[in-house]
Amino acid sequence: MRGASDKRDGRHRAGEMPLRISWTRTAKKLPPEVRREVERRLRALGRYFPEMRRDLTVGITRSYDGAVFQTDDGFAKLMLEVRRGRGGWRYPTHWTVAHELMHLAQFNSKGIPGGERATDVHALARVPPRYIDESPTYL
Repeated sequence: MRGASDKRDGRHRAGEMPLRISWTRTAKKLPPEVRREVERRLRALGRYFPEMRRDLTVGITRSYDGAVFQTDDGFAKLMLEVRRGRGGWRYPTHWTVAHELMHLAQFNSKGIPGGERATDVHALARVPPRYIDESPTYL
């Protein structure tokens, strides 16, 4: 199965636009391989949330697993916990990424209810089981 884009000719499947990811100053300080892994997770899951804006700024937080913000003019910022531990780098779970991307979809669709429980329910309904790598927090 191919990803969101066909690498041979640069085309995308109907209805799928690639994410355009930029990094905050703090996130740019992460090693390139760490940013690549975070980006891989975002791209793998972003396809399940077509309502979200495709331009996304990614930052790092140490206070919580993840958070998203979107301004009235559409600027979206995703904050994820990424840190170095004793055994190597600790990345956000796929579930945390899916949950936060669901919030971005909610911001851009009037048909998706808001709130943390609704976010978990709708994210569970969208992503394949292989990406549910931790228990939903709000259910």
